[in-house]
Amino acid sequence: MRSLAPIKIREKIRETLMFNIRAWQLDLPLALLAFSSTSYAIDNGTYTIQSKHSGKVVEVAAGSVDDAANVAQWPSNGHPTQQWIITQISGDDYSVINVNSGKAMEVYDFGTTDGGNIVQYPYWGGAPQLWTITDQGGYYSLINKHSGKALDLLNWDTTDGANIGQWAWWGGDAQLWALNTVQPSTVTFTLEENQAGFCSVDGSIDSNHTGYTGSGFANTTNANGQGVNWSVNVATAGTYTFTWRYAGTSNRPANLLIDGSTQVSGIALNSTGAWATWANSAEISVWLDTGVHSLRLQATTSAGLPNIDSLSITGQSAAAGNCSGAIEPITFATPSFTNIAVHDPSVIEANHQYYVFGSHLSVAKTPDLKNWSRVADGVTTNNPLFNDVTSELAEALAWAETTTLWAPDVTYVNGRYLMYYNACRGDSPLSAMGIASSNNIEGPYTNDGIFLKSGMWGQTSEDGTVYDATVHPNAVDPVIFSDANNRMWMTYGSYSGGIFIMELNPSTGFPYAGQGYGKHLMGGNHARIEGAYTIYSPETGYYYMYVSYGGLGADGGYNVRVARATSPDGPYYDANGTNMANVKSNPSLPLFDDASIAPHGVKLMGNHVFSGTNNVLGYVSPGHNSAYRDATTGQTFLLFHTRFPGRGEEHEVRVHEVFYNDAGWPVIAPLRYAQKVDANNPNRSASELNAVYASELPGSYQLINHGKDISATIKNSVNITLNSNGSISGELSGSWTYNANTRNTVITVAGVAYRGVVSRQWNQARNRFEVTFSALSADGTAIWGVNSD
Repeated sequence: MRSLAPIKIREKIRETLMFNIRAWQLDLPLALLAFSSTSYAIDNGTYTIQSKHSGKVVEVAAGSVDDAANVAQWPSNGHPTQQWIITQISGDDYSVINVNSGKAMEVYDFGTTDGGNIVQYPYWGGAPQLWTITDQGGYYSLINKHSGKALDLLNWDTTDGANIGQWAWWGGDAQLWALNTVQPSTVTFTLEENQAGFCSVDGSIDSNHTGYTGSGFANTTNANGQGVNWSVNVATAGTYTFTWRYAGTSNRPANLLIDGSTQVSGIALNSTGAWATWANSAEISVWLDTGVHSLRLQATTSAGLPNIDSLSITGQSAAAGNCSGAIEPITFATPSFTNIAVHDPSVIEANHQYYVFGSHLSVAKTPDLKNWSRVADGVTTNNPLFNDVTSELAEALAWAETTTLWAPDVTYVNGRYLMYYNACRGDSPLSAMGIASSNNIEGPYTNDGIFLKSGMWGQTSEDGTVYDATVHPNAVDPVIFSDANNRMWMTYGSYSGGIFIMELNPSTGFPYAGQGYGKHLMGGNHARIEGAYTIYSPETGYYYMYVSYGGLGADGGYNVRVARATSPDGPYYDANGTNMANVKSNPSLPLFDDASIAPHGVKLMGNHVFSGTNNVLGYVSPGHNSAYRDATTGQTFLLFHTRFPGRGEEHEVRVHEVFYNDAGWPVIAPLRYAQKVDANNPNRSASELNAVYASELPGSYQLINHGKDISATIKNSVNITLNSNGSISGELSGSWTYNANTRNTVITVAGVAYRGVVSRQWNQARNRFEVTFSALSADGTAIWGVNSD
């Protein structure tokens, strides 16, 4: 984040991202991949990756288990360093993990250039470790999710040890690979009720019927939901087969739950004819990741289960697990909130606090993104941020013919806090922008000078041409960010000629000379677009520019949108591939033409209200946001001001968590952020606290469709039900899928597919954490869902 000292991206990510493959060894309850009938490129499994050109296989050189060990080719020898566990993450995107080392194949140092090297690192799930695998007619291409380039036998080299890298896809034999299934030897072991790995039964261990093995059999209470529990320790990820030996006089079907999530439904346990007549169930096959997993066979009818004599497991490498490692229920602590009103909040972290600086020199801080306290407010002589702001910034206020300041931004440069202040007349783009600096985040600040002006009607402007408000910017709303190479940039602008970007000198914070107004990125002809805020995501490799469309008042239809780019200065595109530099009002239409810009940009949220028990949950004109990525946790947050249904112009700051869907677009959690804490176990890992199991999704939801319009209309929710069979019913019909490992979901309603993320968020109306989803259609329309059971 811009307020932090420069860091090495790789090391920081290694420290922070939650989904580390080694978590498996700590018995964390990583959910399994949800199964569906969708057809993907290949099945999950263990493979060798063989070059079509050389006939040799991909391996980690010299059998190394070290981080950054090189990936090369060698003749096939059957060693585990030549075997790769390929696991479907979403769609045709897969992780590729070496059997010998347990580490993932990735592009070294997030490289995007031709020839970039391929190495191994502990799995953390970012785009450099994901590969899009596509069938190319019997052979496969592997395209890196981060760089967009193909796994390549560099230089067509056929020698032993030749290097494997990446290159732009062109489809030659050096980029085609045979994926050969490794057929490991399998073993079968049986868990009896008197052995390690048998955990408990919702009933008793009995021996009153003959023919059992071991010391007896598990007899559940005759009720729906009763079950038997086991624990299994998996050393090698793969497909494992389960068979139960049982006896019963009626049909008693069951579900299989793994780590608390229903993975297989409707297992047939039909009558064997007598309690002393034992039979084996049909084989049930599931994919198990490395680690300890809890297994539960659970009755689905009031008859309970038949008598269960034993569970047999067949696979490559598994053994009885430790039942004490079973999942402990989480009791979430109730969060507290102290609200604050700051218009146009721009966030910076300092002194273990999050500060927001807003319009009218309003400032607040919080230690937890929930409880805010006031620091300063008002462009008056009493504001503690300046000794006397009215005299310190008198030149800017005089130029803009105003008595107030608009949205500033504060960043940390060379040991000093720089406040990028701006003053604007408001009914015209007559504005001035400058820098004030301080050794302390809370001031006092002293003026370092104005560097940009606008609104000089009929006069020569900053770029040497006569100022034209339809093409030149309004010099307001500055936001500073650093790119992946630590170059420093500023975006700014509101209405008028649109959003612009300038490069800054990282030594001084001032723009480099000779840029005029900088480069145009978005808007123009007085389009109602403002509040640009740009943040880089090392997880996806994109720069995301958030903007607000519409007017900020309760009747203005303010809404948050986003576009993305692979370079900090653009071009920025929306989900339809529209270059946002071309999105502007039609000059032949009335001033502030919204119709021309409404279809463009990915709309993340606007006016809405949930219904029924959630009818206090809703926003009016949310916008002018900032964003913050916590390098410690890998979380990203959106901070914005919003009004509320039925509360007029009253406004407050809100914070929502940001996730990225499998297309690399941000989706905003539907409910405000509250850190999850287990009231009974404060040492719970983030993986445990954030997990949402597949079995938790079915139920009733209130769904908001944010649309693409710019209007004061408040969108109301509709009621839908996510059924356990993957269908959706209610006021809308469709289907849903869910990957419990990544928490990615696809919600299809009214024939439109929305790709997003499931999360658990705090519902202040019902005083509990609730399962929610947030997703985007292909054209950039957002839907939100909140569980209403």
